[in-house]
Amino acid sequence: MTTPVAITGSFALKTDVVARSAGDEMILLDLESGEYFTLNAVGAVIWKGLEANADFPALVAAVVEQFEVDEETANVDIAEYLDALTSEGLVLRK
Repeated sequence: MTTPVAITGSFALKTDVVARSAGDEMILLDLESGEYFTLNAVGAVIWKGLEANADFPALVAAVVEQFEVDEETANVDIAEYLDALTSEGLVLRK
């Protein structure tokens, strides 16, 4: 069994990233680096939640509600996803 992830604090989207919906996915353009990123349907839900200033529990709730995933798995996966977005410089920890 996986240990539950506890994410505290909040996140902010990098201001010079442009996001556009493309069906269930999202396309991101980092204006600073010129790099494009594609987010799948789950990533798009997380990004839209971050746009709405959702905290970690709200992101988990949104993913659990919209996809066939349990809360524990969503906790771990979203924490890893936020780490990846942070590593790419697309999301900043407040």
